[in-house]
Amino acid sequence: RTQQWHSDGDHLDDEEHLPPYAVNVFVPLVNLDPSLGPTEFVPTTHLLSNYDPDPPIPPVTFCTAAGEALFFDYRVKHRGLGNRGHFARPMVYITYG
Repeated sequence: RTQQWHSDGDHLDDEEHLPPYAVNVFVPLVNLDPSLGPTEFVPTTHLLSNYDPDPPIPPVTFCTAAGEALFFDYRVKHRGLGNRGHFARPMVYITYG
């Protein structure tokens, strides 16, 4: 099942865009392909006042190989796509803050 769009944290200030205060790291333990439901991201949504850009920005996915790390800003809008494959997609998920 595809997740709802979300970010893992809000901005620390509502008036001024600040540098990231936390980053997420995904490390898949199997090679990801579209059938396993990789994570989908909306570029630039980590920027202050750009969470719901108009016009909408097309999302991107990364089919990361097993053991490769994918770093992203804690505030970026993302969601896990539904797993349509025939096995689980285990992954290590780390947040540094």
